[in-house]
Amino acid sequence: YGALYGLLASESNALLFGALLIFGMVATLMLATRNVDWYALSQRVQPPVPAAPAAAGMPLN
Repeated sequence: YGALYGLLASESNALLFGALLIFGMVATLMLATRNVDWYALSQRVQPPVPAAPAAAGMPLN
């Protein structure tokens, strides 16, 4: 809350301070999640799709 108060109190530098604050927050989030395998998480959620049986006597064209 202190950072937000300082941001609002300094009207002339609010854009600069806000941009630096957001940059710091995004950088912290990226550092915290840099070792997370997001593709493995999405594979766990989806159920496996059963293979469709091949029709007997049908050409594979």
